[in-house]
Amino acid sequence: MELLEQEAEETEAAAAPVGFLQKRQVKDVIKHTPGYDNTPDVLSLLKTQGQQWGSAVLLDMAAHVAGDPLGKVKTLIEGKITKLLEKADAEAHLAYCDKDIKEETDKRDKHIATIADLNSDLASNTALRNKLTDQMGKLDTAIADLTAAATKSQTNRDNTKTELDAAELTAKTGAELMASTMTTLDQFFKTAAISETSAQTNANATRTGFEDKAKAAATAAKAGKADPFADAPDAGFESEDTYGSDSAGGDSIIAMMDVMKGDFRRTEIKSKKDNKESDEDNKKFQTDTEMDRRENLMVLQSKTSHRNEIDQVTNVDLTNQRTSEIELLGGPTSTRQAGSVEALAALMVKCKPPTMTYAQRVAKREAEVASLNSAWDMLDKRKQME
Repeated sequence: MELLEQEAEETEAAAAPVGFLQKRQVKDVIKHTPGYDNTPDVLSLLKTQGQQWGSAVLLDMAAHVAGDPLGKVKTLIEGKITKLLEKADAEAHLAYCDKDIKEETDKRDKHIATIADLNSDLASNTALRNKLTDQMGKLDTAIADLTAAATKSQTNRDNTKTELDAAELTAKTGAELMASTMTTLDQFFKTAAISETSAQTNANATRTGFEDKAKAAATAAKAGKADPFADAPDAGFESEDTYGSDSAGGDSIIAMMDVMKGDFRRTEIKSKKDNKESDEDNKKFQTDTEMDRRENLMVLQSKTSHRNEIDQVTNVDLTNQRTSEIELLGGPTSTRQAGSVEALAALMVKCKPPTMTYAQRVAKREAEVASLNSAWDMLDKRKQME
């Protein structure tokens, strides 16, 4: 701060006008013409400059020139110039105020802008976090749906396998039963055919027996004797019977059973084929579903990681930065209330800056001194001419 004050004093010393004691040459001084009263020119100079700069010093001096243009006025001019120079020296230490106030104002505005940016970033991250949460919920639902679909497909497959395995077994058993029955019937009918030939021979013998029995009964009757076969047990038939099998009918039964066996075989083959296709379809569905589920899981993990990063890192850092910026800014929202707002307020109290900046005050004071020097020179020359 002392360095800033020194620089300001050096700048002011370089730019400040030289007092009348240093016999400063002013370019705008109106030259005195012998026999010409330049009092109006002095008044015009002081009034014009006083109005231009809003200088009460110059306007007051103009009033004194109008009343007493010579002796006392020169003394007043000397006194005014001295006071202005003394005021300049007294205000030199305030040269840093404008710079410090501007720097502190810039700091305050920068903190305000930074806080606004951080709030915007936090709002954007919060919106992104909410969006990620919504997407994660949808992914959870999709994964649950895929898992349920895979479970349902496996359940259907298990039920289908049970049904088709049962159908295949039933058909296989039926075909085997038909084949066994057909073999049994075929053997039966072949055996029956042999028996039919034997039965024909037996029929001829039976016929001879009946004839012998009849002859014996007739002979016994003629001889007055009893029928030798009268007490014989009844054979159960009184006429000759023959037994045999219809081979043509047997062939029809076997043919019908062969058709049934074919149906069973086709059912067995179809059940096995359907079972295989069902298993392949289920495996493909399970594979595709698992791939979709894993893909969704990867996306879910990525979004979960991103959301956690926002919650645990990004927003935490932004919040900490914002808290730090609020403390640097100061004001009622800060905890310590010792930031730029308070520093700027302290500068305002210390510097008590008027409506004009320090540079403007220096320029005004230089103009006042220059005008007073010009007026002093003009009056001095007039006195010398008299």
